Amino acid sequence: MMEKKEGILVFNQFEGKFALAEDDQSLPFDTIEFGDTFEVKYHDEWIKTNIEISSDDNGQLVFKLKGIDYKGDISGFDARK
Repeated sequence: MMEKKEGILVFNQFEGKFALAEDDQSLPFDTIEFGDTFEVKYHDEWIKTNIEISSDDNGQLVFKLKGIDYKGDISGFDARK
């Protein structure tokens, strides 16, 4: 079994994708593609998820984590894949 890579969820503006990074000041070390399954820590529990895109009432794109009842910026979550 491969060891999971762990970091925080960041948005890589250069690639237009979410990724894992050591912290919010570090370069991303692993890209998360749409459809990839990974885990985030939410309320001290690791939850398997993936990124979904929807739009808010104003038509703006909103990124959500499947199966997690959280609204807001998903960057900064502890994450592993």
